[in-house]
Parts: sequence; structure tokens; C-alpha cells
Amino acid sequence: MSRITIDKETNNSSGMLLKLLFGVGFLLLADLLQANDIYRLELLQQLNKFIASLDSGHIDKRITHTSFITHSLSVSQCAKYPYHGEGHGVERLISNLSAGVQQGVSCLAGQSPAGHLHEFHEKKAGELLAILNSDQPKSLQCVSDELFAYAMAVSPHQQVSSIELKKKISNSPQLTIFLDTFRIGGLLSKGFDEKTYQEFFKLSENQITEHLTSQPLRMKGLHRFRNLSALLFHETVHWLGVTHTNQGPDLTFLYETCCFGGSDFIASDALNSGFQTAACNILKDDELWSAQPGQQKKIWKDKGYRKLKTTMRQFY
Repeated sequence: MSRITIDKETNNSSGMLLKLLFGVGFLLLADLLQANDIYRLELLQQLNKFIASLDSGHIDKRITHTSFITHSLSVSQCAKYPYHGEGHGVERLISNLSAGVQQGVSCLAGQSPAGHLHEFHEKKAGELLAILNSDQPKSLQCVSDELFAYAMAVSPHQQVSSIELKKKISNSPQLTIFLDTFRIGGLLSKGFDEKTYQEFFKLSENQITEHLTSQPLRMKGLHRFRNLSALLFHETVHWLGVTHTNQGPDLTFLYETCCFGGSDFIASDALNSGFQTAACNILKDDELWSAQPGQQKKIWKDKGYRKLKTTMRQFY
């Protein structure tokens, strides 16, 4: 009898222990879920704060020189944004920036058709919103025929040949993005010599004269950028201090590809869908994003992730 009693007591004790452990585990899980939910709620609040600041009624969207579109973010010389034409350039820029930040942040926070990415990217979304809502001076500046890219986020070690652009960089906030209305519009640069226009671009003398003295030419093969929201979000991500690389994860490339439907340079919806899925899957890889930066490079190489960018460029 005593043995049976002891066994029952042992079983009862084991049952109580299991219940206790299960209860603690459940509470820990509940706390974890609650913490994640709270963080996402804070992200949403910070996102709404930034979007609301862009919609402030005091902003004069018609101004052609410099205007503050939030308390710390200014826009300069963007009346001709995006395609070097006449119109409500600043108003469109605000709209594109608002849409880009909303779509990009929502994606990184797991609130998009891509589903939940690794929590590393949710934290990056929080870091970006902290910058956007901060008092740190920031600027978006439009230039004409001055970049060899559609847009450029300034870095302290930026190497540029244009004396005029160097002056602009030195007189601009550390967090600045330049947008070239020539490049975005798919317009031919006016900065080449006559021989280049003749031999490379095959222009006649009349075409060269018209191009240099009148409206710039738009030629077949020069890409007119369409997904402007993706372009602006891409450039703001550079404000996190990330740069383009193929030796490890390229966050700006991965975020634009996953969150904005592939590449602006690829016309095929089917191809873009496949590349978008591939980028999103990389952003979900726990082994990659839980690793230290040095180990990330090895994982990036071993899993063949660096091939995604080079494969996509074959279809540009």
C-alpha cells in the first residue's frame, strides 16, 4: 500500500511539475508574443507620425527652391521632379516618399504579402523611422544632369568629380539624397563631347545642336525610372549606413527587390515575381540574419545568395 501511495504521489508530483513547466513556458511565450506585438504597434505609431508630418497643411508644395516638408527634412530644386518637366514636382516627391516609406516599412515589419521576414529587418525598420522622425537635418535635392546614377545618398567618403556637386555635398546635411531628373527621366546627358555623340550615340549634327541648345533627347535604351517610391525608399535605407556590396547581404537591393516587386529594369512580371520571392526568402533565412557580420559573408557565399543580383542583371 505504501508503495502504491508513493507511486501515486510521485506521479502527482510529476504531473504538477509538468503543469508548472508548461504554465511557465506558456507565460514566456505569451510575454514574447506580447513584446513583438508591442514593438510592431510602436513601429506603426512611428510610421504614422512620419506620414502625418508629410501631410502637414503648412507645407507649400508649389515652392521651387527650398521647403521643409517635415520639421527636419527639406526639399530643394525639385519643381521639375521626376522627369525634368514642368508640374507639381515637390507634391509628387512628397507622395512618392510617403508611399515608399509606408510600403517598405510595412514589408520589413512583416505586414505585407511577403509575410514575416527575420526580426532583424523589423529592427532596421525601427532604426530608419527613428532617423526620419528625429531632429537630425535631412534633405532631398534635385539636380539636372549631374549624377551617373538615378539617385545618390551622400556618404562622408563620397567620391565625385563634379566641382559643383562637391560644393553641394559640402553645404548639405550629412543625411542627403540627390535625385537626378535627367537620369530618372531617361534623358541623354548634355555632358558628353561632340565626338561621343557622333560615334557612340550616332547623332547627326542637327540632332547634337538641338540636344545641346534645346530640350534634351530621350533615346531608346535609356531607362526611364517608373517605381519612384521604391527608388526613394532604397535611398533612405542608405541613411542606416549600409552600402552596396556583393561580398555579403546588400540590404538596399534585397529590400527593394522583395518589398517592391522585383526590379524596375525588368519588364517581365513572371521574372520579377520569381526574383521577388527569392529576395524575400533570403530575408527570412534565420541562419543568415542571426549570424555575426563576419559569418554572414561566409553563409552568403556558401548558399549562393550573391548570384541573385548578377542573375537579375542579365535581364536588364
